Amino acid sequence: MVAGDPFKTQLLIYYHPINKLLSAHRVNLDGSLTHIWENDDHYTISASPSIVPVRDLLYIDDFKNGNDHLVVLRLSTGKELASTTLKAKLPTIGTIFVGQNNDVFLVSSEAGGKNGLVSRITVAPSLRHDKSHKSEIFSRRHN
Repeated sequence: MVAGDPFKTQLLIYYHPINKLLSAHRVNLDGSLTHIWENDDHYTISASPSIVPVRDLLYIDDFKNGNDHLVVLRLSTGKELASTTLKAKLPTIGTIFVGQNNDVFLVSSEAGGKNGLVSRITVAPSLRHDKSHKSEIFSRRHN
């Protein structure tokens, strides 16, 4: 699966959930790729990632220890900046949506049940400048 920014950074983010591979490549003018960074065998990603080039942030999910997590990475380096546990007990299927107020939304279907979860996570504005590693989570259960 891929996410990309063809305008500002020309970065292509690639992840392979089975092999736990997450990497970034720059797309060159001739169409070739330059390897930028890689996180190998670290994250179990199930949702499509979201990138915010103007903030230099990459949002992914990571299913571990029986919960899904939202992870914030530096887009340009792959460095993990913050992680927070979500109430979802199953891997998230879908996309991570970035809001306008430093908030991020994940929809977790909780397959097999009657309810799902919509998690809204507010990422501290200072996180974009690498000063804070805190995030707040607000989870709501929807029928």
